[in-house]
Parts: sequence; C-alpha cells; structure tokens
Amino acid sequence: MHRKAFPELEQGDAAAKLDFAGWYKYMKSKGEFHMNNPDMARALHKAVRENSPMSYEEYRRQIMDGRPVTTIRDLLDFASDRQPIPVAEVEDALSITSRFVTGGMSLGALSRESHEVIA
Repeated sequence: MHRKAFPELEQGDAAAKLDFAGWYKYMKSKGEFHMNNPDMARALHKAVRENSPMSYEEYRRQIMDGRPVTTIRDLLDFASDRQPIPVAEVEDALSITSRFVTGGMSLGALSRESHEVIA
C-alpha cells in the first residue's frame, strides 16, 4: 500500500528522507541526546542499589556535566539574594510528614494504597 502511494521513495536517495534521526527513541550511534538513556538509567540504579557517594557522584556527573542543553531548566540560572538556611534550622522529615493529609493532595495523584497509608 505504501509503495503504491509513494513509489518515488523506492528509488535512489529518496529512501534517505525517511532516515530515523532518534528524535523520539534513543539511539546510541546517532540521533539527538536523550536524558533518559540506558547509561543514565544504569548509573541511577547503581547509585540507589549501592547507596555509595561515588555511585551517586557518577550519576550526578552524567546529569550535570558535559551534556548538551536538553530541557528548559538547562537554560535557567537561579540566583538568590538570600543566605542559605543553616541545616540546624531545617525541620526534620518526620515532623513535616506528620502534617500530610490526603485531603490536601490531588485526587488521582496518589494511589488508593497511598491514601490509606497516609490516612
């Protein structure tokens, strides 16, 4: 069917027009850069599995260093006129999570099981 509709694509260099450039699927050898590539996934899994600073640093390096501009956030530069809050003044996670209520979370954003655990 396709050949009948586009017979010119069967001849010579015309087939190159349909060359896959990797825009929507990762290709190691060609195409554009994808943040969610197999190397990045392996580095993340290793960092989580090993729970080591060196593994996390490798993952962080892949995300932050030497990659092309890929997302809008890559074009942003944040600057603050405030000093950082000392860690001693930051509320601990247990205290923060004790105030979580399912009514304040989007319906559908949490699974039924998550709602039941929090409630």
